[in-house]
This record gives sequence, structure tokens and C-alpha cells, in this order.
Amino acid sequence: AEAKKDGRSILPTSPNFDPMLFLTLAHRHATYGELQDSTSRLSRKTDNQVERLQNLVRENFPLFIKCSEGIDVFAEQNEAQADGDGAGDGRGSLDARFASLDALALSCADQARRSFKPLLDNTNEVRKVQSALSVLQRVAPLLQVPSLMRQHIENGNFSSAVKSYRKVLVIDRDNCEVDLLRHVREKAGEAAQDARNDLELILADSESSADSLLDALRDLGELIELLEEEGENGDGAGPADKLATPRSSGQGVMRPGTFSIDRHVICVRDHPPALACLLLQTSHFRSLVEKAISVTEAAADRVFRGEGPDGGSQNSGGGSGYSSSDGASGGENSSSQRTRDKRWKFDVLEVRADATLRAVGLAKDWLPRLLQIGLATQEAEKRALARNRRGNGGAAAGDEDTDGKARDPKRGRGKSMSAHSVFSSIVSPALTR
Repeated sequence: AEAKKDGRSILPTSPNFDPMLFLTLAHRHATYGELQDSTSRLSRKTDNQVERLQNLVRENFPLFIKCSEGIDVFAEQNEAQADGDGAGDGRGSLDARFASLDALALSCADQARRSFKPLLDNTNEVRKVQSALSVLQRVAPLLQVPSLMRQHIENGNFSSAVKSYRKVLVIDRDNCEVDLLRHVREKAGEAAQDARNDLELILADSESSADSLLDALRDLGELIELLEEEGENGDGAGPADKLATPRSSGQGVMRPGTFSIDRHVICVRDHPPALACLLLQTSHFRSLVEKAISVTEAAADRVFRGEGPDGGSQNSGGGSGYSSSDGASGGENSSSQRTRDKRWKFDVLEVRADATLRAVGLAKDWLPRLLQIGLATQEAEKRALARNRRGNGGAAAGDEDTDGKARDPKRGRGKSMSAHSVFSSIVSPALTR
């Protein structure tokens, strides 16, 4: 009430500002130290503001001088014109001239906008095109990945195809908002599936060399790891499993990765790549051994029937009987019998020699290849076991088979095979037949 009577105010901008009243009402609970700190901060802010104003004037001093001189010139001209006319206000004439200049500037801007509108529109379009081209240049290596993968697959260079596919994995398949990049990712995934199909066909080919099989195992293992990491394993019947490359058409309508070798159906995708390759190649070896045995048995049957190993008759000279009208003696019959017996022994020996040659040829051609694949399979088993131990913090009891092969939890416990079991169940019986 007393402050109202005196006219004192607590507003800093008021002429009747009372510092004591302001401190009493607004900062009654503040300590002296807090008030002193606040005063220091206000002083620093004031000093900084003054310093900024000084820097502003110092940096733009020529502009201030020019503006001041221009205002003086306008004022002098306006006063001279006013004195000459003897009427009018100098300040009003100056405002009118400024208004006239503003109108002229607006008219010039409007006219320029109408005249140069097509050029400005073209400039904007050019900038948009240049921006799009710069973006395309940055992502050009990714856009070329699907076509490069197709070229590498057609040329049989699968390691380069896997490297190219690794580049495109930087595109987030789920969160990418660019349709073009998503399309590139899908096409690269389809090319990766085709590369997988072709590699599986190489593993199932009996004419593939040992080096090509080992290279295919390496490339297929890397490709499967990438596909599994990205959730594109392709074991189902989705669009990624369409067989598009020339060699992929040989699998027919069966499940992708499934091959039939002499009535033995093997699915590559049910086993690790090295083990699947070993199963396929040992099946080819077993099939060749069975064919060689059947050829030998057929030749032996022909010999026992009195025919030659090639199916020709041995009794072209009259057979084993004789005619009483010819008057053949018993000595001649005995000599003919000895000749046939000797010929039969030679034929049996020839059959055995041919069978031995075929067996040696098969062993020479196939055993080194199977041994190399078996060693690669064992190395893959050791790596898989080490990964399982690292992932599980140490192998628990019962996580290994009797031959040391780690069981794969994705393929079922106790159902996984090993290189040792394949050699014991397929190769060894085929060699001892």
C-alpha cells in the first residue's frame, strides 16, 4: 500500500523502479552470495552486448558511412527542391521518393520474374536432374551388383559372385525406403540362389575335378553363411528357388538341391556342403562299382554258357557232340574237349583281367578325389565343432557322436553323419565287393 502511494514500481523498465522494493518482493529468500553472482552475470552480459555492438559497428563501418552520406544527400536535395518550390515538407518529399523507389524495385522484380520464369524453371529441373545423377553415381556400384553376379555365374567365377553379393548386403531389406535399392536387393538374392543351385550341381557332377569340387565347397559354404545371416536360406519353394540359370534346369521338379543317383536320393541342403559333396561323390563311386560288377558277372555268365566274353559262340566248329556218319574217333573228341576247356580257361582269365583293370581304374580315378573331399569334410566338422563350443560356452556331454562329429541342432540330434561314417558305410563296402 505504501508503494502504491509513493508510486514506486518493481518493473526494471519503469521510471519509478525501486531496487530495494524489487529485492524485497522478488528475491526475499536469496542470499547475499547469490545476489552478488547474479549481479556479476548481468554485468558480463551487458559488457558482452556492448562489445558485440562495437564489433558490429566496426565490421560494418563503411556501410554506416555510406548510408549516412546517402541520407544527407537526399536531405540536401529535398531541402533544395523544397526551397525552390517554396512549398512542401522536406521529410514528406523524401518519403515520397523512397516510396517511388520501392515501387520501381517491386515492378522490376515482378517483370524479371515473368521474363525469366522459364529459365528459372529449367534451372530447377537441371538441379533436380543433377542431384539425381549424383545419387545414382554414389549407388552405381550397388546397382550393378545383380548384373555382375549373373556374369560371374555364367562364367563359372562363383567366388567373385559371392564377393559381389556381400556388397549388396549393406541394403537393409526391411527398412529401406528406396524402391530401387529394394529391387536391387531382391535381384541380388535371386542371383545368389541361382549361384547356390549351380554350385550344388557342380558338387553332384561325377565329371567335376577335385579342384573344382573344393572350390565349389568353399564358395558354397560362404554363400550359405551369407544367406542364413540374411534369412534367405531358400530351403522352401519361394520365388528365390526358381531355377533360372542354364545348369539349374537339370534338377527337374524335385525339391531344390535334391539329386537321384542310381536310385539313391540325396538332398544337398539336408547336410553341410562338404558332407553333401562326399555323399554325392561316394554315391557315384558306388554306382560305378556296381556297374563294373554287373558287367563282370554278365561276361562270366556268357563264358559259362559256352559263349565268348563278348557274346560270340565258342562252338563254331561243331559243338561238343559228334556224328557217327563222320566216323570221328574217340581221340579226336578228347582233343576237341581239351581245346574247349583250355579256351574256357582263357576266357575266364580274360574276364578276370578286364574286371581287375576296371577296378584299378576306378580306384585310381576316384580314391584320391574321395580322400580330398573327406579331408575337407573333416576340417569342416572341426570348424563346426569349434563354433558350437564357442557359442555354447563349451561342449556339453553327449553333444558329440562316437566318431567325434558334433551334432547339428538344426538338423536333429543323432541324425548327422560324418566323413568317417560315409567311408565306413559306402566306400569300404564298395571296395571290398
